[in-house]
Amino acid sequence: IQPNTKILYAESPTNPAVDILDLERLGQIAQKNNLILIIDNCFATPYLQNPIKFGAHLVIHSATKLIDGQGRVLGGVTVGKAKLIKEIYLFSRNTGPALSPFNAWVLSKSLETLAVRVEKHCENALKVAEFLETHEQVLKVKYPFLKSHPQYAVAIKQMKLGGNIVAFELKGGLEKGRHFLDSLKMLSL
Repeated sequence: IQPNTKILYAESPTNPAVDILDLERLGQIAQKNNLILIIDNCFATPYLQNPIKFGAHLVIHSATKLIDGQGRVLGGVTVGKAKLIKEIYLFSRNTGPALSPFNAWVLSKSLETLAVRVEKHCENALKVAEFLETHEQVLKVKYPFLKSHPQYAVAIKQMKLGGNIVAFELKGGLEKGRHFLDSLKMLSL
């Protein structure tokens, strides 16, 4: 933090490593240094994690991912302190980045099933993580609600469930990783 620092911006869980940052600690740092704390909460969604509870001033979400759930809408959501939202609103209103009425309706309908979808995603991700943790070809697995995750204690303190993303590393390095990706039949990169 430098004398001219105004904002502390962080993402938790992080993409793609699924690291968990201690939001309460970040809130304390922001408060102590009179900083605006902005948290990118895309992987957690408002259903799994509430950064404002830990001192965030603004929270951003990609509405395209879990909030929509089907990739039909390109959009985002910013929530937070009224004064900051007013400044963002005025900028947005004057520069044009707004959802169409139809996309807003799609998102409002998607929110009706957010909890059910996210809970199932989390349940499935935990099963995949537990399977990978016992697989002989897997070197390391990172999933926030696995006890082996380096920030497990932080994750269970600030998240309702572990999320829908699992990170893992294969034994054999880059060569084995490429072979694994080339062998996938359900998706391609």
